[in-house]
Amino acid sequence: MRNAIFVFLLLFPLMLFSCSTQNASVKSIMLEGNPTTGYAWEFKGSKNGRVKMVGSEYVPNASKSGMVGVGGRYVFKFVGVETGDDRLFFEYARPWDAKDVADTKKIDVIIGDGLKISFK
Repeated sequence: MRNAIFVFLLLFPLMLFSCSTQNASVKSIMLEGNPTTGYAWEFKGSKNGRVKMVGSEYVPNASKSGMVGVGGRYVFKFVGVETGDDRLFFEYARPWDAKDVADTKKIDVIIGDGLKISFK
């Protein structure tokens, strides 16, 4: 019985975090890009740590079969973890060359009641 209580007390905080993340409002940011150039968008972090990235993917634009070099969108998904203002930082760069950054984006967000994210 003691072991069961210990395991419950150990795992309970993890269950709460997992539930709150699953119920949080997920917001997506889409940035145009073309990985065939060697460049890719990367989330570099946030100013105040009030958001958490929960996923990302590249979605190619629709094109005719066999076409190469077609661009698309990098989709980054976020949830709020604390109310307040934050700023998200992104870089469009070649992963193997840290000095070659082609573009940067700074996106201001507000995390409101219920940890809902909106853009300024």
